[in-house]
Formats: sequence, structure tokens, C-alpha cells
Amino acid sequence: ALTLDLRIEPFAVCPEKPMLLILALCLFALFGTNVALGSMGMGGFLGDVSEILFLLAASISFVAAILQREAAEKIAKEQQR
Repeated sequence: ALTLDLRIEPFAVCPEKPMLLILALCLFALFGTNVALGSMGMGGFLGDVSEILFLLAASISFVAAILQREAAEKIAKEQQR
């Protein structure tokens, strides 16, 4: 009998290149810098809406980086078997 293996591999699973984690760090650093400047009375460079969008983008990219790392570990474990 002929069987087809139709596994969907996660795209860009590269634990050696943590681009999503670096993106999350950069976005959170911009958010943190804006909050620090605002708390010192210097006035932040982001408005309220753009500030929450930066925080949302940082959170999404962090979660995507964690899921990417877990997928890479799962694939590595499957290849060891």
C-alpha cells in the first residue's frame, strides 16, 4: 500500500538564529525606554496607542520565539529516535 507522509513542518525553525527573540528584546527595549523617559518627565517619544502596540508586538514575537524553540526541540527529539 502506498502512503503519503503529509507533515507540516514549522517554517524557519532555526534555534541557532534567534531573530524573533532579538526582535522581542528590541521592541521591549523601545517600550521600556519610552516608559523611563515618560516617568522622568522628559516626555516619551511614543503616544499611548503606539506604546501599547509596541508592547503587543514584543509579546507576540516573544511567544512566537518560544513556540519556535519548542518546535525545534520536538523535531530534534523525533530525529534522535
